[in-house]
Amino acid sequence: MIKILLFLTLIPVISFASENHKLTVVVTNFESEKGGHLIVAIHNTKSIFPSDWEKAFRKTNVEIDKNNSKTVVFEDLLVGKYAIIAIQDIDKDGKMSKNWIGFPREPFGTSNNPTFFGPPRYSKAEFELKSDQQLEVNLVSF
Repeated sequence: MIKILLFLTLIPVISFASENHKLTVVVTNFESEKGGHLIVAIHNTKSIFPSDWEKAFRKTNVEIDKNNSKTVVFEDLLVGKYAIIAIQDIDKDGKMSKNWIGFPREPFGTSNNPTFFGPPRYSKAEFELKSDQQLEVNLVSF
């Protein structure tokens, strides 16, 4: 009897912990005249942020049009900590192109829109998803 009561008291906790949420990401400040693709990746671990696109937790790739912003929606995300990176992949090669000293040649941005003094850092881009949420990521160019 005690085991049944314990199980019944845990049902709300179990269902809350596995609740899925929607994350809407609005990416702005494209160089729209250059076209290309918008790549938005969600990472849930700092070890591969920001460079390993293939191992990102979730990723989407959409065509850029003449608008200066694009909205992408990620469904079925669990409560947790994440970081987003977005790039305008002008040359459509699937990665961030860099110049000879390693500076990005394509516009990029991360969640929380930090000021960059070096490569993007997971700790600066990290946010906690607790419910359906909308974030804005502003792209910057060097």
